[in-house]
Amino acid sequence: MKFNILLVVFFIIASKSSVLAQNPLMANWQITLSASERDWAGTLNLENGTSGYKGDIMTFMGGNTLRNIVITSNVFSAAVTLQVEGQIKEGTITGKLENGVISGELNLQTLGVYPFTGKKG
Repeated sequence: MKFNILLVVFFIIASKSSVLAQNPLMANWQITLSASERDWAGTLNLENGTSGYKGDIMTFMGGNTLRNIVITSNVFSAAVTLQVEGQIKEGTITGKLENGVISGELNLQTLGVYPFTGKKG
């Protein structure tokens, strides 16, 4: 009986891990962020962590670890804190994946909304 329970638990964990690993959002993305009438190169990384999703972003404004990442199918959102010109700015990043292209917005308090697009890097 104990063996059967362990076997069921193993298959549940394995199937969950398999589903998470198959999500095409889990990748290193080369993004282009539009700001101040210019396009800026950056990176966005999303991956499976040991206790949920993890990720980070690096832009011309700085970089940091993403928090509170939520991924549903091909859509994601997360919180981020960036240090911009010596000031700490809280924000969110949201996006979606369509036809191999990731797109969305980085929204930083008092600075505005910066659209981005990208492809796997």
